[in-house]
Amino acid sequence: MDKNRRKTAFEKSGIKLNLRLVFMENGCSYPDHAVLTNAKEHNRGQLEVLVNDKECLYVFDHVYLDYEQFDLMTDKGHFFVSHLGKNAVVRSLEQFQLPEDTLVLSAQRNTGRKMCSVF
Repeated sequence: MDKNRRKTAFEKSGIKLNLRLVFMENGCSYPDHAVLTNAKEHNRGQLEVLVNDKECLYVFDHVYLDYEQFDLMTDKGHFFVSHLGKNAVVRSLEQFQLPEDTLVLSAQRNTGRKMCSVF
């Protein structure tokens, strides 16, 4: 096998740690729930396992992007923040004012209903 050739998904091996962290005051945090999965499994399948408390604010990386699951979470009353794709279509309810010295590009509250990706 050519050592410069990239491995396909079927040739990869390993595990991934999907971790739910609790952030406390004074910068303290601790792991609350952990799930080990096969490296081939997509991360978004862990949303149902990790999201189960309506009093929490969940923050997701883009690898957890699943618009149908986001709609279900909204219907169940969960609050979450996620990095969306550039082609995402959302309905904004409220735009928040940001400080001038922030690196945040936009902050808004969306309906969370019927989010979709447009190609």
